[in-house]
Amino acid sequence: MNKTFFCILCVLALQSCRMSKMGIWAISDYHRYPIFKKDVVQCNDGDCFHFANGTEKYANSISNITYAPLNSKNGRIEPIKLGEFLDKKTSTTGFLVIKNDSILYEEYFDGYDQNSLLTSYSVAKSFTSALVGIAIEEGFIQSVHDPVAKYLTQYNIQDPNWQLLTVEHLLNMRSGFLYDEKSFTNPNKGIAKLFFSKNVDDVINDIQFKYKPGTHHKYSSLDTQILGSLLETVTGQSLASYLQEKIWIPLGMEGSANWSLDSKAGENTKSYCCLEATARDYAKLGRLYLNLGNWNGKQIVPEEWVKKSIIPNFENNCYQYHWFSNDVRTEFTEGEDGRIFVKKFTDSLEAVKHITNEYQYVSRDLADQEKWIIKKCGPEFYAAGLFEQRVFVNPETDMVFVRLGKKQDIKNEYIFKLIEYALNNIDI
Repeated sequence: MNKTFFCILCVLALQSCRMSKMGIWAISDYHRYPIFKKDVVQCNDGDCFHFANGTEKYANSISNITYAPLNSKNGRIEPIKLGEFLDKKTSTTGFLVIKNDSILYEEYFDGYDQNSLLTSYSVAKSFTSALVGIAIEEGFIQSVHDPVAKYLTQYNIQDPNWQLLTVEHLLNMRSGFLYDEKSFTNPNKGIAKLFFSKNVDDVINDIQFKYKPGTHHKYSSLDTQILGSLLETVTGQSLASYLQEKIWIPLGMEGSANWSLDSKAGENTKSYCCLEATARDYAKLGRLYLNLGNWNGKQIVPEEWVKKSIIPNFENNCYQYHWFSNDVRTEFTEGEDGRIFVKKFTDSLEAVKHITNEYQYVSRDLADQEKWIIKKCGPEFYAAGLFEQRVFVNPETDMVFVRLGKKQDIKNEYIFKLIEYALNNIDI
């Protein structure tokens, strides 16, 4: 190969690597180096809801769970106490465990505390979904089956697919847009274009369709951004203002929040991400949905909307109305040394015999292709964000988990289930 040509290839490869790292770096460090204008979501300082504090024995029990990380190097599993793992081995900034409205475990790391505003990335999508349900209840939107073009008349909507694209298609991410959620390096494509755009209206005007709306499920932040634009159009309010009025103050949030805009000029809320709040206030969204939209006797989000959101949709990859309910491991076993492991089966038919409800299914273990494990799609559900942000709810155990952090270096659902397993032996 020509030496000059080889050098050019090396330079291009290095540049591509730097672009990739720069794109993901800029998004991951958003919480530390905010570059966007923000709308403030005010709380009502005089009327806050507070979770009760559990006793110290629960916190100690959770912190001392012996955890064997799934992603061990060279096949070696080095057990570690869960509290130490969260602190020393992950980029976790906040971790919260709540049962029966009591905080059993609450820890913050890397200088953060219970008053810190932590970015949730795509957890914001679940807040946007709740606001859509409220807007329909209030008559701003007539039906989830309405085409979005009925309301978004300000856009250059010429493709006939826009007339087929409904509110529900966006809620279930079945828009059919030609859009790449995983594109971090190209500023003119996908999530990078959307995230760094100074006017998301331009992105919406330029979007094209790859599929007929409703025919394919593909995760897309652009779908949520259009829902946010729809809400601001029909309500005549900013998303932050509508959130403050309909959810933040009624739920007695303990702190104010920030919701980023695309720019001072655009003034469009980034409805698919970039909501910053305290861990405890994120947990209240979980509590709200745990109680089917009812908050201490007052219906905040329509009950039927919440039920629709959290019922597993097997035909949509266990994703419904901006809530996940997939990939939750259910069967565990305890080793002689007290460590807890996922229960694995050498035969799929044997695994099937251990299925106990309609939510469960057998899946090949990705880490050990010759073994089988049991997973389930529901009834647990969760709001999820980039870098493993979570608001996880288990209605069967009346528990809410919150994990916030800076990197994708933790297996949240696995750890949540380990905690539930360990707490079975404690009288709560």
